[in-house]
Order: sequence, then structure tokens, then C-alpha cells
Amino acid sequence: MAMPDPVDPSVLTFQATHRSLAAWEGSTTQFRARSSSYNFISGEVEAGDSYIPPHGWRGTLQDVAVILGLAIEGQAVIGHEEGHWPNLVHKLLGVRPENPQDPTKPKIITGSSLKLTWLREHFSVLEDDADDVTVERHACAYILYLFGCIMFPDKSGDSVQLMYLPQLGDLEWVDEYSWGSATLAYLYRNLCRASREDAKDIGGCLLLQKWFWEHIHIGRPIIRTIRPAGQQDQDDDAEDYEPLASRISFEMTWQPYTTAKMDALPHIRYSACR
Repeated sequence: MAMPDPVDPSVLTFQATHRSLAAWEGSTTQFRARSSSYNFISGEVEAGDSYIPPHGWRGTLQDVAVILGLAIEGQAVIGHEEGHWPNLVHKLLGVRPENPQDPTKPKIITGSSLKLTWLREHFSVLEDDADDVTVERHACAYILYLFGCIMFPDKSGDSVQLMYLPQLGDLEWVDEYSWGSATLAYLYRNLCRASREDAKDIGGCLLLQKWFWEHIHIGRPIIRTIRPAGQQDQDDDAEDYEPLASRISFEMTWQPYTTAKMDALPHIRYSACR
């Protein structure tokens, strides 16, 4: 009987902990995807779920550029693994994150991880008469917040890694980095971690949900009529749907980005994806 193990174990080094082994044995595993402090996906992966073709269903730099509007050309984003993070936050944002003295209260900063609630508490409001330094600090905090909510969200849903903060030291050079490439790489890294058998959560950008919306018609909401809140539509009968696997070939848009759509996009560095 065929087994899922690779012929050469040096190629797929994580196969021993991959969730495909559990699927092969007929067990069911669950995972949760988190972002921006809320759970947006809850699902089960069961043995035999073979609806998705093994080719073509993957996010690309073109998807990042078109859907998120992030540059995919420019300098590489290299995170810093070491540093005195409270000092760096104080230097760029003007406020030092301090953990509470009460050990029963959650920490604000742990290693290079900073709570997004702390950013919201200190930078939610910008006064009309703020000086240039204050405006720049709020801009830096806002970009850092985008990192933690959209581009590089972790599994906690309420933290941002400060390893990218040094790139914000000079805001005039921020757009010189290939943030789209970094976002896609971070997503694939989290997908790799989520493939392990013991994984229960997944981090990474929401790009996959937007990707499905652009490419797949299945599951899109169909609005027939607008009804008052709480009123059920008694006229709509239940529809019979064919199995998902039999509908993919004609309900899949492999290239949704037409020339007209690409020309209508605002100018960003994505010439490589045209």
C-alpha cells in the first residue's frame, strides 16, 4: 500500500510532523486563523478533502501588488532579531512601553512583541495643532499598527513584531522597500508552520481570503433583493448545488486581472507582475 512519506526524507524535512500524516490515517484536525484581535476563520480539515487542484492555487507577487497595493520591487525588508526594543520604541514614537508592576496584568512588551492595544491607547488621536515631530511619530505608529493587523499579523491577534521597526527610522525611505515581497514571504512562512500536525492557529496576511474572492465565484454572496432587517425571504426556495469539486473548472477565474483593471490601479512599483 502506498504511503505519504517522501522517497528521499532529506527533501521534505518536516514530513514527520506534517498534518498530511493525520489525514492519511483518517483523523480530523482543526485550525484557527487569527488577525486584528478576532477569529476570522474556523474550520476543519478532513481526510478526503481533495477539492483544491494541486496547481495554480497560490498567492503571487501580482496578487500582493493588485489586492494590497504594496510594492513588490525595491530593497529587501530584513528584520532585526536583536535590540533593546523599549529604547527603540521610545526613540521613534516618543513613548516608552513599560510592563505593569502587577504580575497578574498582561505584559505590554515581551521580547520583540508589542501589544497593539498599547499603540491604540497612545496614538489613536492626533491633535489638530500637533507639530511635525508628533505627526511623524503618529505616522510611524500607524504603519507599525498596519504591520500587526494586515501585513504581518501573528497568531495572538493583538501583537506586532518590532523587528521591522528599524525600517521606519526615516519615513522618507519607507517606500523604497519591497513590502509586498516581505508580506508574501511572511504568509508562506506561516502556512508552512500551520501545516504541522500540532498547529492550531495560523498567522499571516488576509491575502488568501481576498485571493479567493478574486479567483473563485463559489461562495460569493448573491444579493437578490434588499429586505428590512429581521424579515425572511419566503419566496427563495433552497437551491440544489453540485459538489464543489465538479464546479471548479467553470467557476474559477485563473487570471482576474485584466489589462483594464491593471491600468486603473494607482501607480505602485509592480511592473514585474504585468
